[in-house]
Amino acid sequence: MPTKYFATADWHLGHKSKRGGIIDYCKRPFVDTREMDREIIGRYNDTVDENSVVFDIGDLSMIGPSRVQFYESLVKQLRPVKARHLILGNHDELKPHTYVNIGLYTTVHTFFWMDYANRTIAMAHDPAIYQPAIYDKIMFCGHIHNLFKNVNVGAGLFNVGVDVRDFRPVSFEELLEEERNL
Repeated sequence: MPTKYFATADWHLGHKSKRGGIIDYCKRPFVDTREMDREIIGRYNDTVDENSVVFDIGDLSMIGPSRVQFYESLVKQLRPVKARHLILGNHDELKPHTYVNIGLYTTVHTFFWMDYANRTIAMAHDPAIYQPAIYDKIMFCGHIHNLFKNVNVGAGLFNVGVDVRDFRPVSFEELLEEERNL
């Protein structure tokens, strides 16, 4: 079975605050963070399989480094995949090697380039990094939640965050199809 590639971002698992957190901020359709976390993890597990490579483009959780057991338990809840890569977001607070050591991610990066289907794809959490040097490249990002889904800025700039992707990972094939329609 061929490898399928997926991207996702901005899960914000466990993000709650006195002002409501991510559910209120992004108007997510969940009663509380417990329901949100369960639904996002469930949709992830329904989307990927053992032949998948997943790029998580930041902000997996708002749970800080003092609760590493939260991340360890997450490993047991996520469907096993061929590889899972983290491109760090502004809320990913564990030391990069900790994510790898507990088995949550295969690798951790601040920025990532790859060739896929005769295209070069740049991945970074914050789309503000989109610079003239990569204008002819596709870029996958997160950080902006529901600000936009995609935009043509010389090439496609795609928000892969769950807020605009039905709370699940999106395949590279779907993103390339979107690019053809920009």
